[in-house]
Amino acid sequence: MNRRKMLLASGVTFSTVLAGCASESDDDSGNGNGNGNGDDTEPENSDENEEEETGNGDENGSEDENDDNSEEEVEEPSISITSAALQTNNVEVGESVDVDIDLENPGGADGEIDLEVTANGEIVTEVTEAVSADSEEAITETFSIEDAGTYDIAVNNTNAGEFTVQEPDPESYTFSGTGASVEQGVDLEGGLTVVDAIHTGGSSNFQVSLVNDSEYNDNFVNAIGEYDGASAALIDADEYILDVEADGDWEVEIRQPRAASGDALPQSFSDDGPVVVGPFEFSGSHIATGSHSGESNFQATVYPAEGMFGEIVFNEIGEYNGETTFNFNGVGWVDVLADGNWSIEME
Repeated sequence: MNRRKMLLASGVTFSTVLAGCASESDDDSGNGNGNGNGDDTEPENSDENEEEETGNGDENGSEDENDDNSEEEVEEPSISITSAALQTNNVEVGESVDVDIDLENPGGADGEIDLEVTANGEIVTEVTEAVSADSEEAITETFSIEDAGTYDIAVNNTNAGEFTVQEPDPESYTFSGTGASVEQGVDLEGGLTVVDAIHTGGSSNFQVSLVNDSEYNDNFVNAIGEYDGASAALIDADEYILDVEADGDWEVEIRQPRAASGDALPQSFSDDGPVVVGPFEFSGSHIATGSHSGESNFQATVYPAEGMFGEIVFNEIGEYNGETTFNFNGVGWVDVLADGNWSIEME
């Protein structure tokens, strides 16, 4: 009893101790594995995570850099108008007008620009023009206007200048012959009429007149011998007969110049016989300086395109050298009658 009980008691106690040791060993083993995992596995995972994080960061960083590079590589066109200019300042109704346009594209890509040509703000033509990257382009656009008047031309917001559209000149007539002759069917509009005439090989009177049913004839030329010149007058609208008195060969052109604008003053001109010059722009009071070396009449008159009267500037006989004032507004032509060298300056 005592021995058996003692042994049994010892066995129980031993088992209990072993059990306790086993439990501690399990805990230690667990902790060991845990520490092992912590020392070996977890650091490896940590390094891998760090590498993955680093890798992701590098990859993200590379993507950002690529995005930046991608944005830098995207080029855009940058097209603008550098200048615009009309090729002419006066045209007739319906006549074509050209405007020169200079374009530039300093951008890194090809592109297009929409161009609108306007006259007094109204579109007269429009076009889309392609311009290559990093280049300049010079183009010409053409348009026409059907109404007479003065127009400011622009291309988009770039001023191209001002020009005038005028009605076409009335029909002109040309005749030629030898000796005295009469030509019918000269249908003229009222207003300024210019006769250019040449008489060669003759030594007697050379007279050129326009005759209608009125009481007075319009006499344009009255000279002796050879003649080469022009003269002007304001006449009524009517059908006329051309009456030529001559003893040589002659040529006559009858024209009616018209203009909505003219050259600005000051102007200087000279010749040695009768001429008609213009058109010029007049604006009120002006000063004229003139000289004449001939023996006969020296006359200078400013005529409008339409009207009944002109403005006499000079009306002298023989040699002359002096200055005077005159008053005229609008577009006008200067008719000069002279038989010697002469010069006129108007300002």
